Amino acid sequence: MTRILVFASAFSRLHADLTIVRLKRAGIAPSLISIIHPLSSRPNSAKCWLGGSAKLRLKSGEKIAASGFLRQLFEESRHDSTADSFDEMLCSLGLPHENRLSLEDTLLENRVVIAIDAIDKAEFPTVFQTLQRSGAEKIFAADVARSPKRKLAAAA
Repeated sequence: MTRILVFASAFSRLHADLTIVRLKRAGIAPSLISIIHPLSSRPNSAKCWLGGSAKLRLKSGEKIAASGFLRQLFEESRHDSTADSFDEMLCSLGLPHENRLSLEDTLLENRVVIAIDAIDKAEFPTVFQTLQRSGAEKIFAADVARSPKRKLAAAA
């Protein structure tokens, strides 16, 4: 099974928080939102609404954190494999190489990545419009694996 994730970048932690508020007001549940950020740029919403963070590292060695549903997916993946880098975790989801590179570049620019789990395809227009109106950049959708656990176990 697959799932559609929508990714976008925010230029600051405040911009990420404002975008999260706008997504919530548009009817997107916080349980469907994740934030990935450099440790020095943690948005308040990462702690307040998205349930803490899981720490990862980029290929460059820089430490980052993920909050929300991706934190849970990454923690489950970490327990079931030796994958501990951000790139390996995204690879386990089936995210294409060019998208993984784009996300890593965004984080190296000290920007925040917002991810939305688009369970209901009818929400796509709302998600994209809200992100665009919020000034988010590098917006893209990716079809990824429903359960990274199974994919990682098969690779081992």
